[in-house]
Amino acid sequence: MAPVAGPDPVSGWAVRRPGPMASGPLAPVRRPAPEPGPDDLLLTVEACGVCRTDLHLAEGDLPPHRPATVPGHEIVGRVVATGEAVTAFRTGDRAGGAWLRSTCGSCRYCRAGHENLCPASLYTGWDADGGFADAALVPADYAYPLPDDQDATLLAPLLCAGIIGYRALRRSALPSGGRLGIYGFGASAHLAAQVALAEGATVHVLTRSARARQLALDLGASSAGGAYDRPPEPLDSAILFAPVGDLVPVALEALDRSGTLAVAGIHLTDIPPLHYQRHLFLERNLRSVTANTRQDGREFLATAARIGIRVTVSPYPLSRAPQALADLAADRVEGAAVLTPGRRARRRPSWRHGRRAVTPRAGSTGCAGSTGRAEVNPGAPADSFQVLAALAIVTDSSQLTTLRCRSTRGDQMTVHEIAATAACGTEVGQGDARYEALRRGFNQRFIATPDYVSVVSSTREAVAALNKYLASHRSDADLHRRITVRSGGHCYENFVCGNDVGVILDLAQMDRAYLDQEMGAYCVESGANNWHVATHLYAPFGVALPGGSCYSVGAGGHVAGGGYGLLSRQHGLTVDYLYAVEVVVVRDGQHAEVVIARRDAPEQELRDLWWAHTGGGGGNFGIVTRYWFKGLPKPPSEVLLHAVAWPWDDLKDHPDRFKSLVRNYGLFFEYENTPELPASLRRDYSDMFTLLKLNQRANGKIGLITQLDATRPDSVERLDAFLEWLTQDLGVEPTPLDRRMGEHAPMGGLHVPTRLPWLTATQTLNGSGDNQCGKYKSAYMTRGFTEPQLDALFTHLSGNGYSNPQALLQVDSYGAAINLPDSADTAVYQRSSVLKLQYQTYWSWQKDSNDDGVADHQDADIDPSIAAPHLRWIREFYRDVYKDTGGVPVLSPTTTPAGEQPAPVTDGCYINYPDTDLDDPEWNRSGQPSHRLYYGDNYARLQAVKDYWDPRNVFRHAQSIRPVTR
Repeated sequence: MAPVAGPDPVSGWAVRRPGPMASGPLAPVRRPAPEPGPDDLLLTVEACGVCRTDLHLAEGDLPPHRPATVPGHEIVGRVVATGEAVTAFRTGDRAGGAWLRSTCGSCRYCRAGHENLCPASLYTGWDADGGFADAALVPADYAYPLPDDQDATLLAPLLCAGIIGYRALRRSALPSGGRLGIYGFGASAHLAAQVALAEGATVHVLTRSARARQLALDLGASSAGGAYDRPPEPLDSAILFAPVGDLVPVALEALDRSGTLAVAGIHLTDIPPLHYQRHLFLERNLRSVTANTRQDGREFLATAARIGIRVTVSPYPLSRAPQALADLAADRVEGAAVLTPGRRARRRPSWRHGRRAVTPRAGSTGCAGSTGRAEVNPGAPADSFQVLAALAIVTDSSQLTTLRCRSTRGDQMTVHEIAATAACGTEVGQGDARYEALRRGFNQRFIATPDYVSVVSSTREAVAALNKYLASHRSDADLHRRITVRSGGHCYENFVCGNDVGVILDLAQMDRAYLDQEMGAYCVESGANNWHVATHLYAPFGVALPGGSCYSVGAGGHVAGGGYGLLSRQHGLTVDYLYAVEVVVVRDGQHAEVVIARRDAPEQELRDLWWAHTGGGGGNFGIVTRYWFKGLPKPPSEVLLHAVAWPWDDLKDHPDRFKSLVRNYGLFFEYENTPELPASLRRDYSDMFTLLKLNQRANGKIGLITQLDATRPDSVERLDAFLEWLTQDLGVEPTPLDRRMGEHAPMGGLHVPTRLPWLTATQTLNGSGDNQCGKYKSAYMTRGFTEPQLDALFTHLSGNGYSNPQALLQVDSYGAAINLPDSADTAVYQRSSVLKLQYQTYWSWQKDSNDDGVADHQDADIDPSIAAPHLRWIREFYRDVYKDTGGVPVLSPTTTPAGEQPAPVTDGCYINYPDTDLDDPEWNRSGQPSHRLYYGDNYARLQAVKDYWDPRNVFRHAQSIRPVTR
């Protein structure tokens, strides 16, 4: 036996407790390097594909064959040791390990060439540890030799997705030049389709994913429709890749006479009853596909090399294996997910260089509107129904009302009535002691004078409150007094508390965060604030929503606008986990409806409404009452928290020092994972989130807050390397961050990197600041700062014309996992940025302009000079930073600009930091209106959603989505 040179120990992931991905079935493991048996290969894993079978094993759809098995059966690796009987492989060879691991070789199935049916067959990642690790054992007789000159990440999907897709294609009995329908279009289907196309077939793809439909067309499919759509012509053959039993009769009915349907999955949900005449008569055939033979594998790999098959992959580092499975479960994976142990996954081009991934070649039973439970159909399984809407009509808040819940089952729609009291919540009007507090939010610039504030504690009360408003606002002219919705009260403009507001719906009492067993997802009500969400998801379940650090921000607006936070670089945005949203809408312009819009809803209109809440912003389509999230990540058990500051006294006379610090900060995130950075920095920094606090000089210091995953043994080393890069030209010693900077309180004790439990660190950073007046502006940046921008930053932050210790530019790190989705996957368009900027200034009234002996909002109402210097400073600051692009951070073009004009380094603005100046020609001369800066190319689709769900424009503000028809 050749000497063992493999890693010791082996690190990877094992299935500890099978269950939904939200429950965290995978656990990290470290085990001694395995010793090869006589017929084994020991491989160091270069890449391992993530198969839907791995998901079925993790979630318990397939019962475990042994405890704590490492999944993964699309293994590409290098041979580091061989068993004594191995002759076909040598140390250093590249080899592949696949699903089929061993068979008896002597049963009648094996003797007949059907070894996939062997009763004694064993499988990689089910019966033995697989490739979700940095080393794996593979029996040599079941390994495939692989070429050395191909990218391992592109080879891995071939070993199961490709092979099983090939067998499914053969099992479908597709005739030469025949018509093939493919149901579901993921890792396996997109490879099988290419084989069929190369053999002259006409391919029709039917899948729920819009992105997958586009990929199908890009690969040459003749058509691409929804999963339940009828193909444009009868099919000779069909393959069902989606594990959805409901699609079996759909596919069978699409077959022509004597057509064959092959079901490719190892697991399938229950198949509904079949109708003999519609589904099976005329000699239609229904076949299953069970594993594969080694001959299937050899034939497919030869075919793939011959036709130059395209492999579309979404790479993940091994450390993010749970996320890869969660994304697969949520249909967030384009093509095939692939794990890359020992190194960071290849950076997708969209992280820095465009919006489309490159695809290289390889050689309830409950009423939605009620707080209680309504029996829809006793005896029917809960998942046989989808609640589409609940309609409550009231004319007076004291009346008894009826909620009509519209549900669908098959092609039938039924109406179920539920009697309930239609309370509109607690109404707080003028003269009530609570009125002054409830007519305003955190930003004291905007204080409304509504007729009343309706404090609601349930969806039912929200419906009743909205219907009461609509009953007294029947004509469009009546709508001049708006109805607005508040979850946390952190809106930076007058969208909620403007002078034209007639009714405010306060959702703060709807503040639960819990595991919804029926939905199979974590439910977060709109009034739950960030801290409440953090504690109520982490303590009982160990998961986190990657949202913001400001504790009092409400989920309602935060999520709808595409909220982000310190976990986002590692795990993405909040909306990347959004599964469903409950919205009270006014589709007919007169009556409230409760709609649950799910990501996988059969109806396109519902899917569009879900999509609109993945970044379209609050106050646009209706009243968001609840969100559901799936696949939420587990935060690290401990983080490294660090905070330092540099005195302005050492910078004010040395602009080069200031600019070097800011320049290097931007370049680090621009160059991340490229050869532009020194070797010491070419590591996985996706767990690092930073906040650079460029305070106005009156603060006395500028600061930096950094958080990293402390469970990684190199966290201190990586922090030191980052700080060394940042300060390489600074020449100023760091000092403690000992004063308030924006929303963050002093953190003087963190000048020495401090290890803290994640939840404790989150509490440390949980600030909202004082209740003051404020003005915000934002920008996304796709690259670091330009020299003119650096000059403008220094001029406005160091100048003597304005003095305010609470004025600053905060530059947040961005990118990494945030940029994995494409721009159209969610309503958040900006998926190529590396920095996110927050321009902020805060002030108090501090002036008794009306001589009543106190300072309050009445003084600001009559005296514009209280706010004027602060507004002037931030507006001029912003204008000058973006002087070369019309005074605003214009959207980056999707193509290279003509001529020698450099592309802008900006990519628009963030809707959760709204800025009405963007629609003022004095401050925006770019030609790009606010909706373009916020939403880019997604605005047209948002308008279409608005047209359908709120055609009367009941929900609106100064920068809301405008319906096309109005």
